[in-house]
Order: sequence, then C-alpha cells, then structure tokens
Amino acid sequence: MADDRRRSQRNWSIAFSLGAGLLMADGVAATWSLITGEQWDWERFWFIIMIAAAGAVGSSAAEALVSRGVLPTRPQGRNKSDTDDETTQALRAGVLPPDADPVAWRSRIRRRLVGVYAIGGSITFLSITAATLTAAAAHLNNNDDPVLWVLAVMVLLLPALLVRPSLLVRDRGQRLLSRL
Repeated sequence: MADDRRRSQRNWSIAFSLGAGLLMADGVAATWSLITGEQWDWERFWFIIMIAAAGAVGSSAAEALVSRGVLPTRPQGRNKSDTDDETTQALRAGVLPPDADPVAWRSRIRRRLVGVYAIGGSITFLSITAATLTAAAAHLNNNDDPVLWVLAVMVLLLPALLVRPSLLVRDRGQRLLSRL
C-alpha cells in the first residue's frame, strides 16, 4: 500500500510539474507576444515545456532514489523538519499519532493548511492571468488563432487538475482538526 501511495504521489508530482510548466510556458509566450507585438513564438513555448518536463523527470527520479534509501535526505536527529515530516505523514494518512498533543497538532495542521490554501489560490490566479494573456495574444497578434484559444481554455481549466491534491490534503486536515 505504501508503494502504491508513493507511486501515486510521484505521478501527481510529475503532473503538477508539467502543469506548472505549461502554465509558465503559456504565460511567458503570451507576455512576449503582447510586449513585442509579434506572433506567438512556438519555439520558446516548447523550449519552456521541455525544461519543465526535464525538471519533473529529475524531481521524480530524486524522490524515487530517496524513498529507496539510495540518496540521503538529511542528518538524523529531532529538528523542525522532523515535525514537518510527522505533519505530512499525518495529513497523507489522515491519522494522528496516538500521543498527539491537541494544542500543538491544531497549530501544525492549521499552519500546513494555510500553505495548501496559498498554493491553490496562487495556481488559480496564475492560470486565470495566463489564460487572459493568451486570449489577448490570440486576438491582438495572431488573427484569433483557434489553437491559441484552445490553449487559453486549457490553461484556464488547469487548476481543476493541479489543485486536486491540495483539496485532498485540505479535507484530511479538516477531518483531523475535527478529531482534536
């Protein structure tokens, strides 16, 4: 079960990286077209997509190596990242440790949920911005190119895919808070 969960998390991590890369490539290409008044630069767009794909694959490979113990994660000992790891594990599993101090755990979970909300809000804002810029570039500099309009709609719908893991964490966090 743990391997399935790790594989699923790795797949979401890759999808998130690729989605973020699409968002970034779209935003850069649209902004460039609007600033220069030139047509859409597909070479720049695909170059940024390739960089994002390489980053996603590299990140996934590193996660796999760390999870198999091939790469070290950090020195042993109790520190802030240990409590972060415990919080992450609790939010992934939806289960608190048996000795969980309610006051401390409420604070930890709420702090983590603030980050989850920030990620979801940022992705949504950037997606709307990039879609708007792409639509403007399609209309103003590219003769209402239907491919760019489809791209604008795809980017607008991207948060529905990218925010899903955050929503799951939010729901688990809310359930944990209600148990405390």
